[in-house]
Amino acid sequence: MSGGYTPLEGESDTRCDPFMTDVFLVGNMMLKHFIDGDTSDLRSQFGIRGLRFLRPLAKDMARSNPSKRPIIDEVVNRFTALVRKIPPRKLRSRAISMEIPFILIPFFALSSYKSWTRSVLRTGKPAIPLRVS
Repeated sequence: MSGGYTPLEGESDTRCDPFMTDVFLVGNMMLKHFIDGDTSDLRSQFGIRGLRFLRPLAKDMARSNPSKRPIIDEVVNRFTALVRKIPPRKLRSRAISMEIPFILIPFFALSSYKSWTRSVLRTGKPAIPLRVS
């Protein structure tokens, strides 16, 4: 990883594949804003609990060598496979910042379940909409 928000190929004057650059940027965003957090950004410095299962995919997407990054179709397939392994109840659980002390998490989960989640569970809607081909 370049360690920043700009892929290494963007720092030179050589031509590069813009699609691989997009894959890098999305992977880096996933790592810095959702999975690990970013200490340089006060809004997302802690990351979000429960998204560590995405780390291997995000790390592959943020590789410094563009030829070793997965293409977007592979990213979608891997993401779909990862999500299918997770129970629906876990997918519906509230996203909580790692900044929140562990002891308070049940209170956040309970308030979320009482309002929104219960109504969605009754309708039978999937937690993540299915991809329409």
